[in-house]
Amino acid sequence: MKLGFIALTDCAPLVMAKELGYFAKRGLDVTLEKQASWAALRDNVLNNQLDGAHALFGMPFSVASGIGGSGATSLKIAMMLNVNGQAITLMVTHAIDEAIVLADRVVVMGNPPWPSVAEVIDVGLPRPRMAEALSANPAYHALHHQLLGLLTKYDPAHAA
Repeated sequence: MKLGFIALTDCAPLVMAKELGYFAKRGLDVTLEKQASWAALRDNVLNNQLDGAHALFGMPFSVASGIGGSGATSLKIAMMLNVNGQAITLMVTHAIDEAIVLADRVVVMGNPPWPSVAEVIDVGLPRPRMAEALSANPAYHALHHQLLGLLTKYDPAHAA
């Protein structure tokens, strides 16, 4: 199955599902194909060069109305992950405390020259998370120790 995407942060669900093996785990052989523009993505879906896509919310409606594409083919919407507002947000930090306070999951990246997702850790601490209050929480200290250990494992420079 070929899925098209535009390289913006809101394509993260497709990229992470591929990187974390979610497609393969469900028996799907998925290839992600970066598209040059929204129009190219739309046309490639309409011409059956792509089986699906991460697309703008209004794209199926513009095709159906003839505003975008030929209007001869309708686009079927199988799943909607968000509607211009809710989002998956990615943040890059090198501060363990910041990651624990702000994130629901911490993705530990492997060391270059081939960086990749090495581990995904659920934070699991209740919200709101205030840094001062966390210092007394044993679960916070265990998570901090776990993340520091992973950094040392995947980047020996942190061992010093």
